[in-house]
Amino acid sequence: MNDRPTRSPDAAPAGWFPDPLGRYDHRWYNGTSWTADVSVDGRRFVDPVPLDAPAAVGPVGWPPAGAPHGVWVAPPSQPSRTLAVLALIAGLVAVTTGWMPIFFVLGAVAGIAAITLGIVARGRIRDGRARGSGMAVAGLVLGPIGLATCVIGVILTGALLREVTEYTEPGPVDVEITSCVAEGRAVRMSGTIENLDDEVHDYSIVVEVLDDGDVVERDTTELTAVAAGELRDWERLVLTRGDTPSVPECEIFAVNGPFPFGIDPNP
Repeated sequence: MNDRPTRSPDAAPAGWFPDPLGRYDHRWYNGTSWTADVSVDGRRFVDPVPLDAPAAVGPVGWPPAGAPHGVWVAPPSQPSRTLAVLALIAGLVAVTTGWMPIFFVLGAVAGIAAITLGIVARGRIRDGRARGSGMAVAGLVLGPIGLATCVIGVILTGALLREVTEYTEPGPVDVEITSCVAEGRAVRMSGTIENLDDEVHDYSIVVEVLDDGDVVERDTTELTAVAAGELRDWERLVLTRGDTPSVPECEIFAVNGPFPFGIDPNP
């Protein structure tokens, strides 16, 4: 038994109508029955699936608006554009994160995903099983661009790691405080630093002012180009907030290398 809908006495003339099977945007009605000619976004295809699905003949006089008379048309279900949307999103993520230090890994993954999803989406669009050609193409374009920007991300990541390593690992060094005296609302401290390494180093010395064991103020003094084996004097006037202790205590909190990219977080 053939379940294909047939023409009723008052059926509509031949033309394009919403696909009663819900697989495509429109399907060609030849005036007698539905055909395998279908369209998506204005592009014509041939439906490879047999038409023996239940697009049943309904009561005469009760067709939805625009449908052939006497034929019940199921609510149209357009092909999905999910893959195209995902390709576009992945491409945007690749472009925006590929150049960033560390985050270039995310950019590389997103770039590959954008290319893969774009190719799959384009294939399904050509077969009429998906929509969103423009977004799929955008993903295919942005994906390679994002991968290219990952080169910048790798370079910046290397530079960042070098700067952080120099800051956290200043090499062997000996630092001492030789004087700690209150001067009005400040404390002047002085000391020495000896570079025990065999290379020239820059240093940032973090000092603390204490009053009876409690930290009153913390400050940083920087020294540049301390030669290998050099013993250099340093001095720092630390402004204190609130009451300045009459007999302050001074301590070395940390000795680091130069601030990454010369940026002092506490100017």
